[in-house]
Amino acid sequence: MPNMPKRCKWCSFELPSNRLWCPRIWLQENLYQPKSTFCRKQIFPITRKELIYGVTAGIFLFLGFYTQTIGIANTNLSNAGFLTAAYVIIVPFFSWILTKNKPPVRIVAAAIICLIGIYVLNYRPGAGFSLCGGDWWVLGCAVFFACHVSYLGFCADKVEPLKLTFLQMVFVFICSGAGM
Repeated sequence: MPNMPKRCKWCSFELPSNRLWCPRIWLQENLYQPKSTFCRKQIFPITRKELIYGVTAGIFLFLGFYTQTIGIANTNLSNAGFLTAAYVIIVPFFSWILTKNKPPVRIVAAAIICLIGIYVLNYRPGAGFSLCGGDWWVLGCAVFFACHVSYLGFCADKVEPLKLTFLQMVFVFICSGAGM
């Protein structure tokens, strides 16, 4: 089990991050996006195909949140920010796999520059290049977020966007609450 955050100085108990996600996702679905609550006719009924697309998107989103939370607890924030943002460079390559559309040369060049940046960020004189445990978790987060964005691009025209959003958020809500 990865290191989880210690108690904060204002709390007398430990609060795992998934306990924060669960109410946040519920509030988002019910207060901040009232369409999902009041447009039930647009969301229901849900077909098996829509359920599969929504759950798959939810899996990628939950795993992105989860791995990012573990990674941030075990690395410094500058590494976490840079490595998480690497998902932007990964998305065109995952989209290439899903849609068979090759990324332009400038995207490949940007990916190479990003890899150089990761190397420079994690190079330590005398020790060489090394990623700590938290860095690997955050890189995993970037991969899951890239999978999520690429997958949404793949299935956006196959599923009603409101249903897809609702289903993936419900799945993240369930996974977040499962650890409570």
